[in-house]
Amino acid sequence: MMEEVWKDYYYMSSSSTPAAHQQQRPPPSPPYHLQDFLASAAPSLSSPQQPPTPPPLPPTALSLSSTLEFTYLGGGGGDPFAPVPFPPAPPPRMMTGGEDRRHKRMIKNRESAARSRARRQAYTNELELALAQLRQENAMLIKRHQDLNVRLAMTAQAPDKPSSVQRCRSAPP
Repeated sequence: MMEEVWKDYYYMSSSSTPAAHQQQRPPPSPPYHLQDFLASAAPSLSSPQQPPTPPPLPPTALSLSSTLEFTYLGGGGGDPFAPVPFPPAPPPRMMTGGEDRRHKRMIKNRESAARSRARRQAYTNELELALAQLRQENAMLIKRHQDLNVRLAMTAQAPDKPSSVQRCRSAPP
């Protein structure tokens, strides 16, 4: 159904273009369906045979005109989904005297910064350890203070012995 609609659209757009423009356009490639693309991109594990892969499509350029037209950009004929190769890396260059000194200074600065970070981290760890010990000691002192307050409260509430007048030894009998 959709193929018929596109075919009609293609014929209508081709009849509205000039004849000279028609001669420049190569014949359209065979239809390429989404199912064919997905089947070739991810072969199923259940079937050992693979469907034939369709020929690669040449690269196209889209026009912004009111008619639908594709212009084929000549073709290397390679895989359109292949990764673009990167240009080769430039060969390593020799350093001049000034660049060499600058590079050595940069390395020294990095090493110095790393030592400084290590010292700062060690100092921070030492402070955190001391803080943990002080918190533990503080908790112990608070507990001892509470125990002492409880004892004082208990002694303050204890009933006193009734005071009675007693003879002392130094008095004559």
